[in-house]
Amino acid sequence: MPPTDWITAGAASGMFVLSLGAVAITQGAHRARTEALESDVRALDERLTALEALKIAVEGLSRGIEHLADRLADSQKLSAAELARMADQIAAGQRLIDARFDAMKELSARELDEVKHGVRNIRQVLERDGRAA
Repeated sequence: MPPTDWITAGAASGMFVLSLGAVAITQGAHRARTEALESDVRALDERLTALEALKIAVEGLSRGIEHLADRLADSQKLSAAELARMADQIAAGQRLIDARFDAMKELSARELDEVKHGVRNIRQVLERDGRAA
């Protein structure tokens, strides 16, 4: 073999070794990128799981707030109904007091008339007795 062939063969084998090294480096870099991406995917999956748990918690909290709002509205309706019932009872009590007061006024007026009539009778008796004497 002529020396130029040896030089060409050496250069070719050097290029071959360099390309093998480049392939090995490329594969290592690809593997490192793949592992980094897998790690990122795992981290995103963990974050997604945490976000889903947070979403479920927020939905539960929202339902709880809605339930409390419904109960508060019911309570206010109940309070309004209780206030109306109490107002009715107070009005009925006031009517009863007024009726009793009117009855007492009538009774007092009747008793006063009876006392006046009794006093007249006594005066008339006294006047008759005073004239007869």
